[in-house]
Amino acid sequence: MQECTNKRKSFLESQYTLQSNSKQLDDDCNSPDLANDRTSVSSKVTTWFRRVGAKICGPKCTNLLIGMLIGSLVGGIALAATLTMMLTPGPVTTSTTCTTSTSTTSTTPTTTTTTTTTTTTTTTTTTTTTTTTTTSTTTTTATTTATTTTTTMTTTALGPQSCTAGSPTMLLNLYNPGSLSYTYYSYSYTPTTQQATIMIELQQDPSSIYIDAVSVVDVSSQQLVTNGDFETGSLAPWQHGTVSGGSVSSGCGYSGSYCYSDAIVGQTDNIHQTFATVPGSTVIVSFYLQNNSAGSVIIARVCIYPY
Repeated sequence: MQECTNKRKSFLESQYTLQSNSKQLDDDCNSPDLANDRTSVSSKVTTWFRRVGAKICGPKCTNLLIGMLIGSLVGGIALAATLTMMLTPGPVTTSTTCTTSTSTTSTTPTTTTTTTTTTTTTTTTTTTTTTTTTTSTTTTTATTTATTTTTTMTTTALGPQSCTAGSPTMLLNLYNPGSLSYTYYSYSYTPTTQQATIMIELQQDPSSIYIDAVSVVDVSSQQLVTNGDFETGSLAPWQHGTVSGGSVSSGCGYSGSYCYSDAIVGQTDNIHQTFATVPGSTVIVSFYLQNNSAGSVIIARVCIYPY
């Protein structure tokens, strides 16, 4: 009986001590120094745990409670760190695509297609005479037949701009010839390719020079160049070079109204025309040239390129 009373008394004393320590802890937590001294509060909390643990279950239990507290704190910190890493956005990878555009410029010669239409008209006249004793009747019937021939020629702008460039066949090469009236020039040329280009290169300082009746004929007397007498009143299908100082003019032709007149100063210019040929078949090249006066520089060249 006495032993039971002693145990009850001991239990009540431990309860009183626990309440006193709890009150002391409340007073410490409400202390004004708490905000300025976190280390002190932590120390007091640890001390309180030691006291409570010692009263309830001895030193071993106290160490267990402190270990649980520290473990909880460490676990909370680890959990917070893990969540921070999971919620932090990863690095942003930017992919840049560069597109390079390559421009290729293709240079091709200028090609000109010329269509020439020739119309030939033939008129046939039939006369019928009827005679009677008192009356004579004459009847005339005219029949006209028209024939149209169309020729298409494709020419390519010539690269060289002088008979002194490249490797042409030089037919005429005059330098300061003095004044002369229309003079006839004729040459033979044997082509080595299926087409050739005739070039007429001129310069007259300070007057003018004329050229007319340009002709290229094959062995069958077929004319291979078009508008060689310039009687169409225009240059086509002849082409100017890169420099142009001449033009087709009227009132200066050798046998017609038109000629090609040039009065360029300080440099030469040219006209040229491409025509079809038969390799190995000789052609005759001819023209008329007139130089209107002497001058400081007079140049007249005629040549043929094998293309």
